[in-house]
Amino acid sequence: MFVSVIIPAHQLNEYLIKCLKTIENQNYPHYEVIVVSDNSVEVIDYVGKKYPHFNVLNTLYEGNGVSKARNLGADNAKGELLIFIDSDCTTPYNLIQTYVENYVKNHLLIGGIVGCDATGEKIICEDMRDIFLLDRNSNESIINRWWFSDISWPLHHTLNFYTANVGLDRNDFLEGFRFNENLLGFEDIYYAIEHYSLYENIKYIDTFVKHLEPVNNWRVDKSQYNYKIFKKMVEDNYPQMLNCEHYNIMIDMLEKDINL
Repeated sequence: MFVSVIIPAHQLNEYLIKCLKTIENQNYPHYEVIVVSDNSVEVIDYVGKKYPHFNVLNTLYEGNGVSKARNLGADNAKGELLIFIDSDCTTPYNLIQTYVENYVKNHLLIGGIVGCDATGEKIICEDMRDIFLLDRNSNESIINRWWFSDISWPLHHTLNFYTANVGLDRNDFLEGFRFNENLLGFEDIYYAIEHYSLYENIKYIDTFVKHLEPVNNWRVDKSQYNYKIFKKMVEDNYPQMLNCEHYNIMIDMLEKDINL
């Protein structure tokens, strides 16, 4: 199986440099790496010189956001399986191999994240394991089994779509599971709301990426303007979320983070 690894890159920094090094050193031979630059000359030059065998794309205009970057990468991908990795994450040497071994068509594959908060305390985001301890044969959608359940999920990753470590069939993605390009922030959460309810099969795979940037800083750069767009889109398109306790807890947390 040929695999496409897609990495959106806003700027050249130590995180991206470490990320690319670990992607280069995979034990699975049949893959391509697509780095999508947010119109960063530094990223284009660095990747082109250091990794000439990687495919470098450019969104042409700075500030187009990661949704545009991920969609552009997928549009140009050759792999049957797409793996999305964030540019501030490092990967284990067998990440791609693990995805391939667990690949099932029409399944969303989600891995885990190991991160640190601002104090350096290790945080393991592995609540995705627990969702599969629920009744796998239930006809109830994932959105109901997860968000509207009485399970107490860890606060900061209750409703997230792990764009830092996720894989899915390329045709599935192109036929209806693209990222919403109207959002320049909070696209991961909106994607979860939009698509978890559509995917009947979500499979947790036992592979973790290391998130290098402290968790507390993940949303510091998300503007109040982008947040308001996100919130209105949820209210307009998924009003049932307003009655979801987990969603409201998350909203309170986000508004505190961006000083609303």
